[in-house]
Amino acid sequence: MKVKYLISIVLLIFVTNIFGNLNSEGEKISIYIDYEYGDLNFIKEKITCVNYVRYKNEADVFILFTKQSTGSNGKKITIDFTGMKRFMGIDETLSYDLDPGATAEVERAKSSHTIELGLIRYLSRTDIADRLEVVLPVEKVTDNTIDKWNNWVFRISLSGFLSGEETSNSQNFWGNIRSTRITDKMKVQFRVSGSINRDKFEWGDEVYKSSSESKSFNAHLVKSWTDHLSYGLWTYIYSSSFSNVDLSYGLYPGIEYNIYPYSEANRKQFRFQYQLNPNHVDYLEETIYEKNSENLLKHSFTSELEFIQTWGSIEFSLTAS
Repeated sequence: MKVKYLISIVLLIFVTNIFGNLNSEGEKISIYIDYEYGDLNFIKEKITCVNYVRYKNEADVFILFTKQSTGSNGKKITIDFTGMKRFMGIDETLSYDLDPGATAEVERAKSSHTIELGLIRYLSRTDIADRLEVVLPVEKVTDNTIDKWNNWVFRISLSGFLSGEETSNSQNFWGNIRSTRITDKMKVQFRVSGSINRDKFEWGDEVYKSSSESKSFNAHLVKSWTDHLSYGLWTYIYSSSFSNVDLSYGLYPGIEYNIYPYSEANRKQFRFQYQLNPNHVDYLEETIYEKNSENLLKHSFTSELEFIQTWGSIEFSLTAS
């Protein structure tokens, strides 16, 4: 059993000593806060070790709040501290996130705490520095956390579309299941997907119907060569009535370069792959080239971009062959 000491650096300036009880005006710095929707009265009551001025040009520190919506409908609050006068050139930027359901109490507590943290850099350059205290609680923690999924990540995507009128209707369904395991040394991925499309429409006394189905299985194993370069094997099985493919399959080697280190792959990836792809195809119907099956050899180049952040995720893929 592994035991570690979690050192939580609270970086609090004791309220009873600093943020609460500084009465000498000579010790205080002047700040101007630009916080359009914030509770400035709460901040002034909480942080009393500074002077609050009404004009920016009177301040030693200018504090600007900006707000940005996140992909999860939450908010990202960024606080820019700009040093002025005696603190010219001393700047700081801090930020915090707010969940969609965060209350006003939570927001004003986070804003005041973040201001306190940002002011430390300036207070430490004044006579107040001798009265600053950094509290370092040491908590003994037993680290018995076990990843039951062993780095496997599963994603399921389903979509459907239904439409109907008196003389026509359409049904479209699509599904995808993907499992991925990424470590510093290896990446393994399996993907199963399928789609069904049904269309029907009437023209006069005639009824026309069309349908198509597709199914596919893809897998690859990529081994890291360096922090950015890797090699591996890819395989697939595919069928599509729309593409006249009864069965297509292949097993092929390839190389991959990731701009970001593989240690960050669970958060962000920008990969470039080259593959030499021999494959076999059996057709549902004879092609215009009078072929019922054939063996093919092709080259393919793929670029994939993926970001997974607190605000959501972005995926983009481009393939040329």
